[in-house]
Amino acid sequence: MTVMGHIAASYLVSQSVRLVGLHITPQESALVIIAGTILDLDALPLWLKGRIGMQHHALPTHTPLAIFAGWTIFKLITGRMFPTPVHVLMIVSGLLHLAMDDSGYWLAKKRLQRNTPVPQITWMYPFRNTMIDRFAKDGAVSAAVEYVRGAKVSIVLEASIVLTAIWVMMRLR
Repeated sequence: MTVMGHIAASYLVSQSVRLVGLHITPQESALVIIAGTILDLDALPLWLKGRIGMQHHALPTHTPLAIFAGWTIFKLITGRMFPTPVHVLMIVSGLLHLAMDDSGYWLAKKRLQRNTPVPQITWMYPFRNTMIDRFAKDGAVSAAVEYVRGAKVSIVLEASIVLTAIWVMMRLR
């Protein structure tokens, strides 16, 4: 999943509280979106080296443990500055990020696409640590082309999420 898909999905998570009659501020919504996309900062050093792809999914920063550790640090720094629903939405947004990254593997396992033959997220880290380095030797362009060729279902899924987020934004104006 790309950053755009993570931003759109996190935005939808931030607005989901409206379904139960709660409202969060635009700043709190931005916090939820950041929580759902910040995990991809671990790809920046790889991208700067000319590598792109899914190998950053194998890093400890792309695990539930990292989400809960990051949230704990955030909570210690901010204290009671933000209401509980915002904290819950931040965790949900982070976990959704991981689920979206891993969805390509599950789609491939169901033979709906072919580009992700191994799990992308180490859900049980540090108890089970599987390092994935699928595109480590590929350059940025070849990895991106390979992703697009093999991930047609993921691309449709991501486009649907982005369009839904745009539609929700337009409706809430």
